[in-house]
Amino acid sequence: MKPKIDALTIPILRRMFRITEANHIGEDFVLAMDNHALGRDWFSLHQPYLLAEGVILRIMEGLAVYTVNLTRYELHTGDVLVFPENAVLTIDWVTDDLHVQFMTFHGLSLEHPVRETRRYGLSGDDWERTGGYFNLLANLVRRDFSMETVRHIQEALVTDLDQIGDLTPEGWIPTRQDEVFDRFIALLNESDGTERSVPWFAERLFITPNRLSNIVKEVSGLTVMQWINRKVIQNAKILLRHSDLRIYEVSDKLGFANPSFFSKFFRRETGMTPASFRQS
Repeated sequence: MKPKIDALTIPILRRMFRITEANHIGEDFVLAMDNHALGRDWFSLHQPYLLAEGVILRIMEGLAVYTVNLTRYELHTGDVLVFPENAVLTIDWVTDDLHVQFMTFHGLSLEHPVRETRRYGLSGDDWERTGGYFNLLANLVRRDFSMETVRHIQEALVTDLDQIGDLTPEGWIPTRQDEVFDRFIALLNESDGTERSVPWFAERLFITPNRLSNIVKEVSGLTVMQWINRKVIQNAKILLRHSDLRIYEVSDKLGFANPSFFSKFFRRETGMTPASFRQS
C-alpha cells in the first residue's frame, strides 16, 4: 500500500526509504544510490507532487516519462535531470525495471542558480564523472561530515553538468516558434497560474495575442487557455491533496469568484469534484 505523501520533503523521504549503506536519509539531505523509488512503487501516476528540495537524478536503467512544471521529459539510461526547489513533478509512465540514483539539495551557491529543470544526456567519461560525484558523497556520509562539504561537492557537480551542456536531440535546432513556446511555459510557471489572460502573456512576449495563440497551438497542439487551465488544475490538486485548506479557501486562493465556479471548473477539467479528488 502506498503511503500518503503530503509533499516531497526530507521528513517524507525519510519515511519512504530504508536507511542502508546505499541510501542516506539525513536531516539536511537525501542520497539514494540504489532504489526503484521514483516509479510506481511509492508514487501514483499522474498525481502532482511538490518537490520541496532541489533534486539531481540519474537514470541508471529503464525508461521514465516525467512532467516537471508542465514540461514533459522522456528519460532513458544515461540521462540526468536537475529539478529546481519547489518544482512540481508528475510521473506519467515508467518501466518496471526503472532504477535511479538521486540526491536532494538546497541553498547552493552557483554562478547560474537552478531556477528551471535542466536535462543532460550523458555517456562515456561524462556519465562516469557524474557517477563519481555520487560515489564521493556515498563514501563521505558513511562517516562524520559537514553539510558545507556536501554543498561544495553538489555545487561542483551542477557546474560540471552546465559545462557539458543541455541535452538536445541530435541535429535539432529550435525554431522561433519553439523559443516563444518555451518562454510562454516559463512565464506561465513564474506567474503560477494567477494570470489567465492571453493578452497578458502576449504583451510580455512582445507579440500579438493572435500570434501567441497560433504559435502555442502549432507547437503543442493545445491552446493558450488549455495550458493555463492545466496550470490552474495542477495548483488546485496540490492544494487539495497537500494542504488543510477547505474547498472554499482553495477556491479563493486560486482566484475564483466563488466555490461553485471553482467546482464546475475542476469537474469539467478532471471529471471529478474537488471533494471526491481530495478523498481519492
